[in-house]
Amino acid sequence: NFDYYGVLPAPVPVEIRGNTITAPGTGSYQILVEGGKGQFTVARNSITGPSADGAISAGLYSSYGSVPSTSIDSNTVIGALGLGIYTASVDSLWVRGNVVGNLACCDAYGVSGGIVIGDGSSTSDFVGVRRNRVDRSQANAIVLNMNDTVTVRVDTNRVFKPDSVGVLVLGPSNAHIVANELDSAQVDGVQVVRVPA
Repeated sequence: NFDYYGVLPAPVPVEIRGNTITAPGTGSYQILVEGGKGQFTVARNSITGPSADGAISAGLYSSYGSVPSTSIDSNTVIGALGLGIYTASVDSLWVRGNVVGNLACCDAYGVSGGIVIGDGSSTSDFVGVRRNRVDRSQANAIVLNMNDTVTVRVDTNRVFKPDSVGVLVLGPSNAHIVANELDSAQVDGVQVVRVPA
């Protein structure tokens, strides 16, 4: 597992790239990045097997402060449990070009999905979910579950046969959902549960 916790004294780039990880079915996330002032790149990693809490997480523990920037790019996650990629409390976020397959249901803490974008922060300025592929999720494929004013851009993703919803918008999340390919969702291709008042 790669765990990075703590508050850095100044912006510091941290890169986790090109690793092959086999999840043991116990423990927490296989890649977990946290900490105020962190500038994280999680790229081209391969994670297989059931992680107890999911595979990749950024910004989960807001007590460390929001993460200024994170790019989760071109990773492969196969067979995770409940959450493939999960983010929260990230100011500037890209989740792009990832493959999440055969996600097992369900997450013990709440909403399950291949890619779950959780709460941002008061300083969130950009969130993009682009060119990802989520295949055969036993839960939702992409979930937006934010409670701030940033607009999440969800475009050119490919979703195949989730057991629930292709793109699930909870919130109030502001979202632009454009040019995605949503194939054979068992419930809805796109579902908006709550919108801003």
